[in-house]
Formats: sequence, C-alpha cells, structure tokens
Amino acid sequence: MQDVVTHSQELLEKPFNNSHVNQMFSSLISAGLVYRNRHGKYAFAVPLLTGFIKRQESSIEGMTQ
Repeated sequence: MQDVVTHSQELLEKPFNNSHVNQMFSSLISAGLVYRNRHGKYAFAVPLLTGFIKRQESSIEGMTQ
C-alpha cells in the first residue's frame, strides 16, 4: 500500500494518504477484485475467469470433433 501512497504523491495533485488507500483496498477485497497473496502484497483477481476459460475450452473441443 505504501507504493500506492508514494506514487500518488508523485503523480496526483491531491495524493492519497495511508488511511484512504487502506479503505480502497478493503473495498476492492470485499468486491473480489483484489486479494492479498502474502504479507503486504496484493494481486488483482479477474472475477468469473475460470468459467470463461472452461467455456472457451469446450467451444474449441466442439470445433475439433
């Protein structure tokens, strides 16, 4: 989260503070768009991606038969 605060200070006229970034990350985690993969590290999630991949595999298999 500190990276977000630091970059916002460099790039934005009104930078984010630690509290604001923490609230944003909490909201993103609750929405299932971000997950915490280890201490202090976050990754983006793509909702419903597994189902999309399975549908694509099924359609490819149907075309090759």
